[in-house]
Amino acid sequence: MMTLHDPRDCFNMFRMTSDVFHRLHDVLVSKYGLKSTKRMSSLESLAMFLWMVGAPQSFCIASTSYRQYCETRTQISKRCILGKSYRFSPYFDNLGAIDGTHIPIRDTRVFNDAIRKYGDKFPHPPPGKFYLVDSGYPNRPGYLAPYKSTKYHLPEYRQGPRPSGKKEVFNYLHSSLRNVIERSFGVLKMKWRILSKIPSYPMLKQTKIILACMGLHNFIRESALSDADFDRYDRDESYMPISPSS
Repeated sequence: MMTLHDPRDCFNMFRMTSDVFHRLHDVLVSKYGLKSTKRMSSLESLAMFLWMVGAPQSFCIASTSYRQYCETRTQISKRCILGKSYRFSPYFDNLGAIDGTHIPIRDTRVFNDAIRKYGDKFPHPPPGKFYLVDSGYPNRPGYLAPYKSTKYHLPEYRQGPRPSGKKEVFNYLHSSLRNVIERSFGVLKMKWRILSKIPSYPMLKQTKIILACMGLHNFIRESALSDADFDRYDRDESYMPISPSS
């Protein structure tokens, strides 16, 4: 409670303000079954979980610090809102992006299993929608690649003349749109530092950690309250967060 009442400590420890913390707690209790136990209150349980995914702290360190053990059972929305950019609307409303690995899973079985079992189940975009891909991908229906042999990356345009001609203009907008995705994941991993290096839990638990962090991320964003991490992101479109080392 001392931490919750100190704005700076609360944000550093739980990655959100006290108002958002209490709002999140009320939602988890009323809609998702979060309960107090004999050893730990629901407030302490939520606080420990947020501390572990935001710092991150291992379960042992967190348990030792609180001098008690608990099991946090929470279910959080599985949506991930990457944010809307009206600068690109309406011409680029139906786009996603594929670029590298945003959050590494520490289990090689994921890749092997995907190739062996789900080669025909990849979430291809529906008709009329596209993934933005880099020049290493083929330019084909559903996958929109930039023009080759034409400058592409944003720093090239910022340091030189403005884009001219249809190819440069297209590549500039293409790069800007992919940058939105990269920056969104940058903020996500900066806020929830466990995502920079997820512990070697079983694969299913790793997946649940990612979904839980995205749910927390969205809850703060949709609460429409000031948040230091999001505020800097919103003020500067060129700001690229650097995830701190774990």
